[in-house]
Amino acid sequence: MRDAHIRKSKKLGSKTTYFMCFAVKILFIIHSYAVAWECL
Repeated sequence: MRDAHIRKSKKLGSKTTYFMCFAVKILFIIHSYAVAWECL
């Protein structure tokens, strides 16, 4: 029972990590565009 709960939370954690990574990538791209825009 406990093991299943840990496995479930681990799965959720990996999904959250993936989303965070994706969000950081998006923010980095937006930031890069913003910096390029400022330089123009």
